[in-house]
Amino acid sequence: MSAPIAPPPPAPAVPAAGSGGQPKRNVGTIVAVAVVVVALLAGLLVLLGLAVGGKSLDKPADNKQLGDPGNYHSNGGGALAETLKSHGVTVRIARDQRGVRKLPTASSSTVVVVSYAENASTSTSKILRERSRNAKRVVLLAPGPKALAAWDVPTDTPTNFSSATTAGCTVPGMIAPTDAASSSEIGLLPFETDAISCFTTIGVSSLVVFPARGDRPEVVVAPQSWFINEGILDRDNAGIGVRMMGAGSDVNWFAPDVFDRNNDNDHKYEKKSSVKPDVPRWVWPSISLGAFVLFALMLWRGRRFGQLISEPLPAVVKATETTESRGRLYQASGDAPRAAAQLREHAMRTIPRRLGVSRYAPVEEIVETVSRATGRDPAVVHALLVGPLPVDDAGLVRFATDLSTLEEEVRPVL
Repeated sequence: MSAPIAPPPPAPAVPAAGSGGQPKRNVGTIVAVAVVVVALLAGLLVLLGLAVGGKSLDKPADNKQLGDPGNYHSNGGGALAETLKSHGVTVRIARDQRGVRKLPTASSSTVVVVSYAENASTSTSKILRERSRNAKRVVLLAPGPKALAAWDVPTDTPTNFSSATTAGCTVPGMIAPTDAASSSEIGLLPFETDAISCFTTIGVSSLVVFPARGDRPEVVVAPQSWFINEGILDRDNAGIGVRMMGAGSDVNWFAPDVFDRNNDNDHKYEKKSSVKPDVPRWVWPSISLGAFVLFALMLWRGRRFGQLISEPLPAVVKATETTESRGRLYQASGDAPRAAAQLREHAMRTIPRRLGVSRYAPVEEIVETVSRATGRDPAVVHALLVGPLPVDDAGLVRFATDLSTLEEEVRPVL
């Protein structure tokens, strides 16, 4: 008797379509990890950008501030600043209140320069004055009454400016009697008897030197126009500027931008400077980056939704039933004008399309085209498509009938 034949081994299970025989990857986890990595890289770039951008640049590419030593346009002071550097003078630049605080305290070899001093706020001027008590000299260019008061310079600025172009005075190491300069945009009437007035006409001077006294170093008030790039080579302007500002080994140059005026609140400044310390620029971006990473981590570790599953709706609603139901709602509300407006809107979409006219064409053009296609009076067509809407049910019935008839009569124009 032969041995029984063993049954064949069961066929291997065929994986379901779309499964690929491998466990599905968690796509949501991969996306979340990618987002976190991108966020970390972006944050690193932001911090690096702040580290580089936070440094005060001497030559901003778009700097057009009047008298700014980093401005190399015609109204800037870049030429004089570069000349001072070529003479071995260190030039430090500040353009706002934060920059003024970062300037080193002036020493007996420091000259402090304020370009277009009238733009400086009173609070910033007080900070700079406090840090300039021991300076060799302070140069105020084109100051107004506010700046003169902030530096305690007793002088008046009359309306008539000095037109003198020859110094006519002697300031040792700075100005000789024969020095010549271009015309000035400021005029000064000094109240201190020991002040030295130069370039004077009828008692009005373009340049005044106030000697040091008390807690104030020597102060020179001069025009801005002498030392901008387009005027620095005129007459002896360059020599006066170099001797005036290059008298020491370094220069603290404050070129206030127009936004510094927003700091012109002394009480607010004093309270802020005494209570709230400066916050480093990298703190707030770091906090924002940390919040973003935390949010991404919550999405990554949170419960994810499963796959979308399609299933048939429990009921099918016919389009005609929806239309009839909407009509009953309009009827119940008694809003005949709104129902008529809906009918007209449908007609204004259908009729132009049948006639090959843009639905955005002028109404007169649509009315004329419909009249030619149907042979109807343009006034009748205009009343249906543009005229007043019915206000009651009877009028709505007539309007709907006439509008439906018009739609049926429309044929393309050959």
